[in-house]
Amino acid sequence: MEERHRFEEYLWLGEIAPGIELILQQTADLKLAKNRMHVDLTGDPNGEMERKALELGARVVDEVDNPAYSLVVMADPDGNEFCISREKSPASAGGSQEGR
Repeated sequence: MEERHRFEEYLWLGEIAPGIELILQQTADLKLAKNRMHVDLTGDPNGEMERKALELGARVVDEVDNPAYSLVVMADPDGNEFCISREKSPASAGGSQEGR
């Protein structure tokens, strides 16, 4: 797989299936058990992925909401954490997306 873009600790590797991109994030955080890979899911404007995860036994660990982005950190029944991005409209993110 070819590197598409790198920004700070993020590495975009590209689309691995239609509509699914693989992005890696390097971190110095120590993790002594489980969660060797942390998955971030995007494209959930109606909260459907979040509701389905809860139905399947996930729980909410944390919520992040700032002007640039919003996401929910969840854990599966085994404690493995993952994030689901809550899309923000251009107005709520602090401006227009035109020209980007």
